[in-house]
Amino acid sequence: MTWQQNIGYALAVTGGLELASHLLVGEHDAYERIAVQLLGRHGGGRWLRALCVPDRPELDAGLADVIDLRESPVRLNWRLLAAALQVPQAFRQPADDLAMLEIATSIAGPHRVNLRSALSALHPDDRRLAAAAVQEAALLTNDDGPAALV
Repeated sequence: MTWQQNIGYALAVTGGLELASHLLVGEHDAYERIAVQLLGRHGGGRWLRALCVPDRPELDAGLADVIDLRESPVRLNWRLLAAALQVPQAFRQPADDLAMLEIATSIAGPHRVNLRSALSALHPDDRRLAAAAVQEAALLTNDDGPAALV
């Protein structure tokens, strides 16, 4: 199976964390790994699935290039996602789902988030997921540092 078939399979039948592992094949910095795994754990990978299939109704068409599945390794364009998060009408999601995306984007990319507001929007189980990811990112050393952001 090619890597594209693997991702297609992962989109169709696997859980969110398994989809995250398919997307993280190859070179990725530690921050991106933490953010993608957070999105994989949240809601069965709901955000990862939505970003991999950008013509879904809950996303604005401007997000079509956030995840490029044509290249290996797959890259998430965190800058594009951060810019989209600045435009509230780009998403048709409940506040708790959007808060999780904001937290993940702030871990991996250039998005600034009010952590107190974002965490308070989450359900308790999701709050624990986000807090664990933020803690993991906070404990990284400079050697784990971010690669160039896309």
